[in-house]
Amino acid sequence: MITTFFIASGLGAVDELLQFLVPTRDPSFDDWLVDCFGSMIAVVLLGILVGLFSKGIDESNLNSDDD
Repeated sequence: MITTFFIASGLGAVDELLQFLVPTRDPSFDDWLVDCFGSMIAVVLLGILVGLFSKGIDESNLNSDDD
């Protein structure tokens, strides 16, 4: 998961640096931080989903009648 985060953050940095080549765009450190934050959220959510589906969901807990 850490590797995925660093790859996504690196791609965000490359994207920001390439904006030097576009006349109407400017690279922004703040935009890169937002990219990093978004990749962190995605990695955490995917980690949670993988954890849930790798263990399997106990259907008896989903359909319990605890009144």
